[in-house]
Amino acid sequence: MEEECARLIFANLPVRIFASGDISTLTLRKPPKRQGEIRVVEIEGLDQSACGGTHLKSSAEIGLLKIIRTERIRANIRLYYEAGYRALHDYQLKHLVAQHLQRLVTLPLEEIPARVEAQLKEKDELRRALKKAQRRELEREIAGEIAIDRSLVVREFSGLDIPELRFFATSLLNQGRNVLAYSQSPQKYVVIGRGLGNCDLQRISARVFALLGGKGGGSANLIEGRGQDFSKISEVAELLQASLAEKE
Repeated sequence: MEEECARLIFANLPVRIFASGDISTLTLRKPPKRQGEIRVVEIEGLDQSACGGTHLKSSAEIGLLKIIRTERIRANIRLYYEAGYRALHDYQLKHLVAQHLQRLVTLPLEEIPARVEAQLKEKDELRRALKKAQRRELEREIAGEIAIDRSLVVREFSGLDIPELRFFATSLLNQGRNVLAYSQSPQKYVVIGRGLGNCDLQRISARVFALLGGKGGGSANLIEGRGQDFSKISEVAELLQASLAEKE
């Protein structure tokens, strides 16, 4: 389609504008909405349309035309394109991006997509392998904490995402341990679990997150949420310890 458009543009077809009161003599693309005399724009030998807008004098004045995106709408396809100087600017930008990518990977342009796909696949495989290794290490740490008899487990993690932080806390509370687990990287997040006693953690939730400058919530035996300042985490631990002792 683009090549056919380019052929017609380069053919420098004249664009003629004239008035007509007899549409029966015309080959209009679609019938006009108004009656009587109409203004017709004709690309010689190619198209006739009723139109009152501004038009070129020849097809060559379009310069460039590039389809940049397509979108399926029910049974039809919508085309998005750039033309003229907009098409030129689009090409200039993509050329700069392509040159930059070539310098980064030192490959011919046509080989870059395959290299990127391969690297993304490798990255996904490494991420999955790292997740498995992190989970195995986390399970060993959980087993170690279970083996130690302590009333409250307080642990800070770095580089642990929220689901893994939650896994650590829930694994311990399911084994009858009280736990305060938090991380400041990549996200500032805290999970508090009550595995022993009858303390309702929702009663202290507002005070916990006020100390941390964040927001959170949960249930009677598990609260979690985001914090902004973990400098008072020891006060959170003291609050939790005191609340647990009240119910013993």
